[in-house]
Amino acid sequence: MIVDKDYDSLCKRLFHHNPEAFLKLFEQDAIFLRLLPEGLESAKKPGEPQEEAQSVDCLVWAQIKAVELLVNIEWQTHWEMRG
Repeated sequence: MIVDKDYDSLCKRLFHHNPEAFLKLFEQDAIFLRLLPEGLESAKKPGEPQEEAQSVDCLVWAQIKAVELLVNIEWQTHWEMRG
């Protein structure tokens, strides 16, 4: 199944408009703390080349049941069946 590429960008824009609402879709008791950047730099190890930043769609710092954690919501434009 192939979905229009616009689906991905529209979902990301909608998420960024109200990330707390999307977080609550998955976990009603979650507390939204803050939205994080879409590019995550890896930790640089001495003597090794810097790795490319990891790209994420929607990364949120949240609290669920007194535990702070990262929640990553990814939008997919293609459904992949793995066997």
